[in-house]
Amino acid sequence: MLELVARDGTRLQFEHSLLALSKWEAKTRKAFLGRDQKTHDQMLDYYQMMLTSPEHDPNVVLGLKPEQMDQLTEYINSTPYATMPPSPDPDAPRHTGEVLTSDIIYMQMTLLRIPWQPAETWHLNRLLLQIALVSDRQKPPKKESKAGLLQKWSDINEKNKAFFRSDG
Repeated sequence: MLELVARDGTRLQFEHSLLALSKWEAKTRKAFLGRDQKTHDQMLDYYQMMLTSPEHDPNVVLGLKPEQMDQLTEYINSTPYATMPPSPDPDAPRHTGEVLTSDIIYMQMTLLRIPWQPAETWHLNRLLLQIALVSDRQKPPKKESKAGLLQKWSDINEKNKAFFRSDG
């Protein structure tokens, strides 16, 4: 959560979360995490969706200073976790054309049995990390190659021959 003080002295709390993302996508009918550059107005709309203080008019965001807007952008791009995401499997198929939307994230959460509450209010990058970690843990173990399996059996056979003092 990021807290900023508006020009009139009110404290505003912002959260870059799946909930904010889904509200913005419902309003704009666009994928926020897509490759398209966001306009200034689109980012202002998103900052309004990030506002978690319901007692404040969302238009209070319009009065933020440019450096506060920069703080919001830095907060969105931050990685608030210490865990490293799993390395991508080089053999895995690439889904380069798929645009990640809030609906896809909700579907992934459902499939991975990650409860929507409270996860939809977490920092979005933390939620995406959790999805990646759970997905990685649920993958079946990688099958050993035939050559690797034969080598392993050969090593075991050699150890057994040495242990039992046998020729085979």
